[in-house]
Amino acid sequence: MDSNGIVAGLDVHKDSVYLCIMGHDESIIFQKTIRSAANGTVSDAQ
Repeated sequence: MDSNGIVAGLDVHKDSVYLCIMGHDESIIFQKTIRSAANGTVSDAQ
């Protein structure tokens, strides 16, 4: 793996999805959590 690359992670559960993209220096470039709610979908992005 290229040590200067970008890494993406995806964590899927029954009622939520978490996506994170990190730079080679472990800084978070993008992260988002999507949770299923009774009346729809709730999303938190940073």
